[in-house]
Amino acid sequence: MEKKGGRPRIELDPKLVLQLIDNEGFGWLGAAREYYRRTGIWTCKDTIKRRYLEAKAASKSWQDEFAEELARKINERWLNQ
Repeated sequence: MEKKGGRPRIELDPKLVLQLIDNEGFGWLGAAREYYRRTGIWTCKDTIKRRYLEAKAASKSWQDEFAEELARKINERWLNQ
């Protein structure tokens, strides 16, 4: 991806962002505040939202790969019986 002008991208911990929203029930603003409290890195709610959606998309593709591998193993066992 080509870099454009503007501010550099802030790197956030995707696991923490997912945990704050999915497991702990924070909204975008609450997650941004809690992220700052835990890490000392300030970020806005829009950045939290973008990173959350990116992390969800990445984890979904991981889940798809896992499901395909599981289905393949089940089919192999089923056919070998």
